[in-house]
Amino acid sequence: LATHLFRTGRLAAGASLSEVTATIARRFGVRARVIPATDDPIETRIECVDQLTGDPLDLHFQEYWVRRAARDLVKGIRYDGVSHAAPAPGVLGSIADADIIVVCPSNPVVSIGPILAIPGVRDAVTSRRGAAVGISGIVGGGPVSGMADKLMPAAGIEVTAAGVAEHYRELVSAWLLDDVDRDLVPRVESLGMRCAATDTIMVDDDRAEAVARAALALLT
Repeated sequence: LATHLFRTGRLAAGASLSEVTATIARRFGVRARVIPATDDPIETRIECVDQLTGDPLDLHFQEYWVRRAARDLVKGIRYDGVSHAAPAPGVLGSIADADIIVVCPSNPVVSIGPILAIPGVRDAVTSRRGAAVGISGIVGGGPVSGMADKLMPAAGIEVTAAGVAEHYRELVSAWLLDDVDRDLVPRVESLGMRCAATDTIMVDDDRAEAVARAALALLT
């Protein structure tokens, strides 16, 4: 809570999100460079239908997910403000200079989606496709956590590890999925992507490191 209050206060005082993020990272002793995708405001909106009344709703994502517990039928997703947003300082340069780009197993619609929708970001990642690998957050036909399975159909994404791979096919050249989805490896490879399967459930730091190494191995 203190972190959120600090960030809100600094933003209200006129600091950019990049500046606030750098301060927070420094105070927590984070050695890696952490940068936001943009310093401009973007709001994820969920267009849905109330399951009880049938009324159309236009909800902020947090209202849909937290307040209403993702109970409404999703019809569409949009990112208000994204067309006027610009990549934060360092974003495009970091993508261009990276040895390897990892698209982490986050929600492809409301986590990765808004980042890629910022003008210039998708093109920057696409231009580095040969150095990019993705990790599936869909395991056994469902999300490891969260509500991605409720949002993905509205975005035209099949709720499988292969479906997410197809969604990212222009962005990454390699794909890591879970052992339970090993039978999908040939399908992913048919998309022109290298693919491997491993235990991707990161229950501790050792498992997380093993997943990261397996992803990197696909590009080395």
